[in-house]
Amino acid sequence: KVGLIGGNGVGKSTILKLITGELTAENGVIKLGSRVKVAYYDQEHRQLDPEKTIIDEIVYGYEVTLGEARDLLAQVLFFGEEVNKKIGDLSGGEKARVALLKIILDEPNLLLMDEPSNHLDITSKEIVEDFLQEFPGTVLMVSHDRYLLDAVTSRILVLENGCLSNYLGNYSYYKQKKMDLERLARE
Repeated sequence: KVGLIGGNGVGKSTILKLITGELTAENGVIKLGSRVKVAYYDQEHRQLDPEKTIIDEIVYGYEVTLGEARDLLAQVLFFGEEVNKKIGDLSGGEKARVALLKIILDEPNLLLMDEPSNHLDITSKEIVEDFLQEFPGTVLMVSHDRYLLDAVTSRILVLENGCLSNYLGNYSYYKQKKMDLERLARE
C-alpha cells in the first residue's frame, strides 16, 4: 500500500491517469503485467451515472439480483428506500460509498485512488480506511490526508522537482526520516 505525496500541481494525479491510460505519456512506456486488473477511484466519481439510482448502478452494472444488490448496498450503509436515490442527488460521502462498492465488485488487484478521503463525512472516511486496510491487492493512493496515509500505507513516494523519493514506511516514518535528513544537512 503506497502513498504518493507532493505539492499541488506536481503531477501526482497525472501519474495515476498515465497508469490507467486516460493520458498518454510523452516519453517512456507504462506497461502493466498481464494479470493486473486496475480499478481507478476518481475523486470526482465520474465512473457513476448521475441519472441512475443507487440500486440501478449496481443491478445494471453487475450480474446481481435486486435482493443481492440490496444486501451489497447495506454493506456500505444504504438501507431501505435510500437505494432509490439518484446518484446525482447524493453527497460526496454517499457517492464514495457507491464507488467503493463498485470497486469491490470489479475485483481489481491494483487500486489507484485519487484523494479518496476528500469531501467525506466521518462514517465514509472510516469505510474507506477499513476498505483500504483490508484490500488484498496493491494500492497506489494520492492523498493529503496524513491520518489516512499513516493508517493504510507501508511505503511513501514523494514527488518533487520531477523526481520520486522512496520511503519504506508510513507517513510518520517519512516525516521522521525527512527531519533526520534535514538535520544532517544542516550539521
